[in-house]
Amino acid sequence: MNWALLTQLPPAAGMTGGGLGNAVVGTLVLVGLATAIATPIGIGAALFSHELGSPDRPLARLVRWASAMLSGVPSIVVGAFGYATVVVTTARWTGGRYAFSAIAGALALAVIMVPAIAQATESRLRLIPTAWREGAAALGATPQQTLLRVVLPAGAPAMVTGVLLAMARAAGETAPLLFTALGLDFWLRDLRRPAPSLSISIWRLATGIDPNQQELAWAGALLLLCLVFGVALLARWGTRRFD
Repeated sequence: MNWALLTQLPPAAGMTGGGLGNAVVGTLVLVGLATAIATPIGIGAALFSHELGSPDRPLARLVRWASAMLSGVPSIVVGAFGYATVVVTTARWTGGRYAFSAIAGALALAVIMVPAIAQATESRLRLIPTAWREGAAALGATPQQTLLRVVLPAGAPAMVTGVLLAMARAAGETAPLLFTALGLDFWLRDLRRPAPSLSISIWRLATGIDPNQQELAWAGALLLLCLVFGVALLARWGTRRFD
């Protein structure tokens, strides 16, 4: 573990030194894009199924069922689905110019993140006392004002926690990115091209026969573990501090 690990590119077989700087940047970009996509969808699904109308209406039950089912889908299935729908379609539309990409990888990670965010948000919404909503309505607040001024502030800590935990899970995923982002040994410069990630780089280096690459894979695994553990600690601290 040294500064070169965060600033240099992976070495070729037989070379010494090197790092995983491109993979660190790629992971941050992929998780950031996936979070930007998944957060409004996940929170919106939870609000739709619990706040906007009766929670027992058929469409609300369908949303909850879809969220529960999606959370149990193996990540490799998500990756295969992303390959068939995004990568293949992109290659067909662009005549093969673009296929595997950071955007496809972010979409695959977003599919994994959405149910985690939705379930964390809805579980918190259930704990908000009905009397708060009724009190806001008694004061003349519209349903939209009640949602914005009462429900969302009360549920914000759990929403943030759900987003952080979903980010931690997405950062460690490998299978979805192998099918969509593919991986890259250089710096990410175009979101329409293959993207590096820590998980893919660790897998590639660990399966090689070069001792230096294998040592770098162990260092990358420790770095990824620290990243995920740090995000989980941040989520726990935020829950205890603001909830």
